[in-house]
Amino acid sequence: MLARTSLVTLFALLTVFLTGQVAAAPVPMPLKVAMRELEERTSEPLKTIPVYKRQIPVEQAVTAPDGVVRVFGTREEEIARRQIPAEQAVTAPNGVVRPFGTREE
Repeated sequence: MLARTSLVTLFALLTVFLTGQVAAAPVPMPLKVAMRELEERTSEPLKTIPVYKRQIPVEQAVTAPDGVVRVFGTREEEIARRQIPAEQAVTAPNGVVRPFGTREE
């Protein structure tokens, strides 16, 4: 008897589900309406705003500190370049670069 009740319940749920699907079929879906609106639009490219035109070549690396685009590696203040050869090991305690193995006393 229990198996027959669950079978009837399953059949009733399936009937309700399929009836809902049939009733909802004529209702336009929001995605279909949006797609119809997209089809009406033209595919012309938008005009470029002059502010966004790139003045630096694409091949060159850039950085933008504080929102100002400039070539990477250029700074307003002059920084001291490497005084120690690249082949020599260095250490930088407290941000001061010095040859490895020398102790500060």
